[in-house]
Amino acid sequence: MYLTQTKAKLQLGQALVLRIDPRKVTHHAGSKFPLSKTIEQKLKGFPKLIRKGASQLCTRYHPFVLDDDALPSLIPVELLEKDRRVKDLLFSNHYSDSLWYRSLLTELTTKGKTRHKGIKITSQDELNKFFETYVWELVASMRRDGYVERAGSDTGTAFILSSGVLVKSASADHRFLVARNLGVGEFPLTVMGVCRGWLESTGTTIEHIGPALKNIAERYR
Repeated sequence: MYLTQTKAKLQLGQALVLRIDPRKVTHHAGSKFPLSKTIEQKLKGFPKLIRKGASQLCTRYHPFVLDDDALPSLIPVELLEKDRRVKDLLFSNHYSDSLWYRSLLTELTTKGKTRHKGIKITSQDELNKFFETYVWELVASMRRDGYVERAGSDTGTAFILSSGVLVKSASADHRFLVARNLGVGEFPLTVMGVCRGWLESTGTTIEHIGPALKNIAERYR
């Protein structure tokens, strides 16, 4: 049976949410819709409307069980530009001294605007407010309370490789990296897909995959 990511979430629910130690997740796989990215790249010479349409269709019906070679080349977490900026922020005396702040300020100065996800920033006052009320408060909260789930915030995602290795994928990267660098011991990641080789190695089916997912979570605590 063809199982999409959406159907897997409905069918498996909270069993897909693994609470792990972020320091034990060592690599990043990029997009949580890897096949959509692949399709968009293969259609590079086609009009944007066709590329985006095909990519969006694939995203809507993206499979949960992936071929073992479906994920792109993995990147060590420590080599991510986001990780470099988070590390630098945590060691900065003030957010305005950080690489992250300065990079957004440069973009704001040259383009007249910048953004972080859905947050549009059009002035230095707005940039300062973003760091004071979003970034700095996130860091302070993590230091004080560890990771606290909040309604409406996006959830970090992950894939399970054929070897059983858990790798991070897109969504909540900055929160994940702040938690990882502060030594926060527990962070939730929602499994967006598993490689076929791992699923077959468990000797079970998607419907009864809960215990196997629990074993993965225990290995990463």
